[in-house]
Amino acid sequence: MKLIIAIIRPYHLDSLQLALQPHNVFLTSVSEVIGGGRDQGHTLVYRDRVINVRAPKYRVELMVDAGQADKVVEAIRAATVAGCPGQVSDAKIMIMQLEETAPAPKRDRQACGLN
Repeated sequence: MKLIIAIIRPYHLDSLQLALQPHNVFLTSVSEVIGGGRDQGHTLVYRDRVINVRAPKYRVELMVDAGQADKVVEAIRAATVAGCPGQVSDAKIMIMQLEETAPAPKRDRQACGLN
């Protein structure tokens, strides 16, 4: 199993989900993140104060089979092209090997106070 993490711009999320459907990747985890990479944001002046504004991005996490990882990465790159086809994707993609996955332990409902 491989864990693929992609940092994308918010407006690419819908096209990414559509691009992953042919690969049978439906279970994704999406969270909003703010980073400090090359995109340093922009400044605004509001009531004589300078405010640094950073654009939010989405962190998309996927677990896929090892043989399927290359196809999924190419689908992410194709879905996150910033402009016309043929340009470079602006997503940051990280791929990690997963040794194993374990389910969360079941809790005793009465011990938690849930009846």
